[in-house]
Amino acid sequence: MATTVPRIRLGELSARYIGTVAEAGCEERIEREAAGYRLTIEPSGVDVHRFGVLLDHARAALDEERHEVAATRFDEALGLWTGDALQDFASMPFQRWEGVEIERSRERALADRMDARLGAGAGGELVAELDGLLVRYPYEERFRSQHMQALYRADTGAPLGGRVSESEWQAFIYWCSKYRFKNGEPARV
Repeated sequence: MATTVPRIRLGELSARYIGTVAEAGCEERIEREAAGYRLTIEPSGVDVHRFGVLLDHARAALDEERHEVAATRFDEALGLWTGDALQDFASMPFQRWEGVEIERSRERALADRMDARLGAGAGGELVAELDGLLVRYPYEERFRSQHMQALYRADTGAPLGGRVSESEWQAFIYWCSKYRFKNGEPARV
């Protein structure tokens, strides 16, 4: 089933976008109508739809505790990203709300991917990547928790390598005590 982009009045659709579509060899996808143009694309031809399908597969694997498979699917989904969401449409009104929602989906996918990799037994090798994620998303608690788990697994000798504050260390101790057992079994930290 084809996805139809909402109609845009001719005055709002610049020749630049029509030219770009034509240069890509997709002229047959542009339909001229009385109210303007309509661009019809199959969902598999749109990265955001492919991203969503891959996320569904990754999250299903994560729910089934197939961590390696989930991590691979998350990598595939996140590999579709080459910049900010809808950056080519920055001047279009829909970019404001759609772009924010897609970026939030990306952030959740990054956090889920880290859960999958930690679930597969990764640890210290994730520290540098999580450092970068904490710079980009400083208030995301999941990344902070995952960072602490990775530092703990890195076993640097000092409390989490001396890289966290005392309050963060206390929060981590609380997390460990709260989530220490899962289904009556000790949780892997």
